[in-house]
Amino acid sequence: MTQLAFIAEGFGHKDKIRGFCFDLQGKYCFSASWDRTVCQWLIPSEKKSDKNSYSYVNQKIEPFRIYGKHAAEVSAMALWNAQEVLITGDKTGHIFAWDLRTGQCLFDLVSPHTRVSAIYIDELSCESTSSSTLLSSSSTFLSKSSFNWAKSHQIQLYTGGSEGTIYSWRLSYLSLNSSQISTAKKIDKLTIKKIDVFKGPKKAIHQIGVDTEQKLLISSGDEDKIYVWKLDCPANPIHILNFPEKIIFTFAMNKVSSNPYLLCGGQKKKLYLIDYLNGTLIDSIHTSAPISYIFFNQKMMQWLICDFKGNLSRYKITNEKNGIEIIDSISILEENGMFFAGIDKKWKFLALSSPDDSSHSIRFFRLY
Repeated sequence: MTQLAFIAEGFGHKDKIRGFCFDLQGKYCFSASWDRTVCQWLIPSEKKSDKNSYSYVNQKIEPFRIYGKHAAEVSAMALWNAQEVLITGDKTGHIFAWDLRTGQCLFDLVSPHTRVSAIYIDELSCESTSSSTLLSSSSTFLSKSSFNWAKSHQIQLYTGGSEGTIYSWRLSYLSLNSSQISTAKKIDKLTIKKIDVFKGPKKAIHQIGVDTEQKLLISSGDEDKIYVWKLDCPANPIHILNFPEKIIFTFAMNKVSSNPYLLCGGQKKKLYLIDYLNGTLIDSIHTSAPISYIFFNQKMMQWLICDFKGNLSRYKITNEKNGIEIIDSISILEENGMFFAGIDKKWKFLALSSPDDSSHSIRFFRLY
């Protein structure tokens, strides 16, 4: 992270922005807002300035698409990238699913949550079923003469609420191709089924993470604790890790099987490195401000930290002391205070928004 270049400012929301996510390609950014909408933004492309270099033209941009059926503030969202589905939740407990290819709403579910405060999709849990299996097992509504193929994709979805519970769901995406219609027609159907409830936290859930290989679920929230469950034992956490924090705002996981570490932080200007498999604290380090966001890049084996002073810092594990150390840090905002951030998987694009900004704009940056 030697350079951070401002590339565009997005205008489209009418109230505070509460979160971001990017698609896997880094082509689109999604922003959730208290104005009851989610905006989809097309990230500006680089312009060729000469034979050997590219640059961006600073510009103001508008949303590519707006998703707006929520009756309350949008408080959480996540992407099912493989099927191009966006899942959003709001402060009335409603969960929506959106088809990103058409912009259509696929379902509106009233969840058991008082308020949906966190959503996580475990894309590594995806299972696909072949057409022959589907056709033989679904004879009540399908026939081989009617459809020349059918395929189902299933994935695990997790939602956290303001009441402190986490629910697991099975999302099923069914695609059918009809052969009885003169013009071939593809029929898509998305269904959701509640599976389990994870209990333990007493206050709102901020974040959920899953290690599919180790079969563990992890959460943080409005408590001084990190909770760890086995996926097949949701009734009781196997680890409850306590910290000298009022709130653990955020965490990010290094899921490498040899070193399954988690880095978390909150209000007390400190980062904690945890072996979440064994429930032990490995190291801690002081920071200059409370922590607002933590991201992890598996390829680079680095954490990216956003703090309340508008600093962006990189950290890595150091073998010398089996702990963490800072690599570098840059200031990205002139004003101090809380801001909301999102970054794509490749750490190529960064989106920022301040709740104190009356224009409710989004600033997009390119990382080099």
